Amino acid sequence: WLEVNGGSSGAVHITNIEGFGLGLVARRPIEKMQIVASVPKQLCLSLESALLSECVRQLPPLLVDTLGDSVVGVALAAELNAGCSSSISPWLQMLPSCEDLPLLWEQRILDGLLGGLDLYERLVAMREEVAWEFEQIEDALGDDLPFSRDDYWRASALLLSRAYSIEDRLTLPPLIDFANHCDKL
Repeated sequence: WLEVNGGSSGAVHITNIEGFGLGLVARRPIEKMQIVASVPKQLCLSLESALLSECVRQLPPLLVDTLGDSVVGVALAAELNAGCSSSISPWLQMLPSCEDLPLLWEQRILDGLLGGLDLYERLVAMREEVAWEFEQIEDALGDDLPFSRDDYWRASALLLSRAYSIEDRLTLPPLIDFANHCDKL
């Protein structure tokens, strides 16, 4: 899908990494500053592409401005809900279900594992923001809402955990969002 749409990934591939799920792995040794993959801008989910989404275009302009980069989560939720009919479905099908992301943990788990930590307070604030965003989106779209609350929370968790800042905007680049690194392997 990536290569058919103008990208390349000859030096890397996505594979299952025991205990971690899918990740980006080198096919061969990689030299410093070597380009290992390229993803055309038009395949990335960004504010620019989200603004073209049918779902986002139905939102009031003031709400779109208020949501800022979270509009990418709106577009992602709509694409995830579209399933196989989404033009980016091959990528979407590889994304994790997100049960392991702290934004989606049950409150009792957050309290038990992170209670008293600065991270806990940040997560509580993020959860409140995502809940508020969904309420605003649901109010604005009513019966035309193309995704559920759970879909939006999953999309928000994916956005917060996998996006990169490109040109000062959150951007989800296919393939690259599976990247991490370990110098010892």
